[in-house]
Amino acid sequence: MKFEHAYVLHRSGNNPDALKMLNTLSAEEKQTLRCQHLLSQVNYKLSEYEKAMKTYLGILSDNQAGNGEQLEADEVSDVIVNYLAC
Repeated sequence: MKFEHAYVLHRSGNNPDALKMLNTLSAEEKQTLRCQHLLSQVNYKLSEYEKAMKTYLGILSDNQAGNGEQLEADEVSDVIVNYLAC
């Protein structure tokens, strides 16, 4: 439920608290694709562009290497667009 709470905080514009909630997740859950993607979005909204870029690049690198969860083609495009926006 912590991830979902962080997502709702992010969607409502409360990104500082969303980041705090994401930081309470277990190390294993922090490595999930959905968590990494949300962390990137939160960092972007907090003007932490380098952190957002680093996380987006990690998502793309893991996907290309076949590590962890794999992105669908349209998700890869979304992550690339978000990366370039940073």
